[in-house]
Amino acid sequence: MPNNCMLFMGEDEEKDKFEICETSRYKEGSTKIAVKRMRYFLLKPRLQKLFMSSKTASLMKWHAEERRDDGTFKHPADSQAWKEFDKQNPSFASDFRNVRLGLATDGFNPYGRISVAHSTWPMVLIVYNLPPWLCMKQCFYFYLCLMMVRRDLAIRLMYTYNH
Repeated sequence: MPNNCMLFMGEDEEKDKFEICETSRYKEGSTKIAVKRMRYFLLKPRLQKLFMSSKTASLMKWHAEERRDDGTFKHPADSQAWKEFDKQNPSFASDFRNVRLGLATDGFNPYGRISVAHSTWPMVLIVYNLPPWLCMKQCFYFYLCLMMVRRDLAIRLMYTYNH
């Protein structure tokens, strides 16, 4: 049984085996039916929904039109990272309707102490165009997918990302 050690995307799309655990990608006796699938939610229609309502569409411009730049950190647009991104990507920054997203994840064990071998990682996108009192409301979170991974692989991924 595969242990969620890789995604078959891009250059790995045509591979038949998981590289780390070396098990088959497909169910026994089949070359078309995958053993595991990652479930995800499409992003584009969800972003389009933000602009369907005139009220939400106007709030998506709040960071550029209504935010006060008084030197205090009240919104991600006040951060040095946001300003540096604008400098490096002037064509993106010139249109304030472009959507700024933050990716967040945190692993948890859905089985408590029964199984310490696996953890689940929800992937969440946060829309930073909105005012601070809305961008952290759950109704504006975009849940992208759930990744279920072996604990040792999660630790290895965290180490790679942080170093």
